[in-house]
Amino acid sequence: MILGVIPCKTTSNRLPRKNFHKIGNDTLLDLAIQYLGTSEKIGRIQVYTDNLEFEGIPDHQKRHPGVEFHKDPPHGGYLCDLFKAVFDTWFRKSDLKAMVCVSPDNPIRPDDLDGILDDFLESKRHEHVTYSKGYKVGALHILSREALEKGYISGYQSYSMIDGIDIHTSKDLMEARKCLIQD
Repeated sequence: MILGVIPCKTTSNRLPRKNFHKIGNDTLLDLAIQYLGTSEKIGRIQVYTDNLEFEGIPDHQKRHPGVEFHKDPPHGGYLCDLFKAVFDTWFRKSDLKAMVCVSPDNPIRPDDLDGILDDFLESKRHEHVTYSKGYKVGALHILSREALEKGYISGYQSYSMIDGIDIHTSKDLMEARKCLIQD
């Protein structure tokens, strides 16, 4: 089984309610859920948030009935800590092959998710990441079971290059809207 994970922080100092801003008719969280939903290989999609009662979360739960929403397990605050905590809490004794994470604030993602997953699983790599403009971004992050079990994140890597936008400010959001909304 391959698990899709979406970290959805409800607090942001620079862009309040960041993951609930819209590009077109969909919020950044909707776009992340839809992206993982394009895969025929991902068996479950889970959203992890710091606040299940936050305005916007119950609405998304209704719109995406097949998606599980959970409160963050205790972790160190970094994405790799969240991945490890999710694995240890829910999946250590499962048939999990890989964990696929997409961050809502990186809405420009590589095409052909299933092709990337096939290549990743066949290659026996531990991690696949996305880079944009020379920086690692959360558009797509895949971790093998072995990486999760042994705790080495950033082992033998593969990567996708994208021309992405990391949304932290209203200016970033406007730029993403220009890129993603076709007239």
